[in-house]
Amino acid sequence: MGSIFSSLIEPAAAMATTEPLIFVIATNAQLPHASTCLEVLQEAKATGPSTGFALQILSKGSKHSDLGLLPVDGLLTGEQRRSSDGTQLLCDALVVQIEPQHHWLGVYQSEPEDSTSLRCLDRVALSELSNAS
Repeated sequence: MGSIFSSLIEPAAAMATTEPLIFVIATNAQLPHASTCLEVLQEAKATGPSTGFALQILSKGSKHSDLGLLPVDGLLTGEQRRSSDGTQLLCDALVVQIEPQHHWLGVYQSEPEDSTSLRCLDRVALSELSNAS
């Protein structure tokens, strides 16, 4: 994520940031270009990714202890997290399907003089981003 963040904001501006940044993935038409408010960003977010799939990963059981040692909730797993047959839930997540050709990333921050007003720091098409460093 460092490469995305650095491409959106100049390093000096990023270091001077005291207010949290708000990242919104939505359609281009819904992302505000200028000052806005949280309600408008929430409406824009509703036009963002709306499909995905459930991902649930279970270990194969107590005979496969290598999977049983993976961290869950930041802690090493233990017997208290296993079912009676030795299987263990390792991941239970909803994976959102992002379509880069349709969605943009907008970065917003509270105005120092008015915390209810958010200014747009940058907007970029997801199709233009890459993971190259």
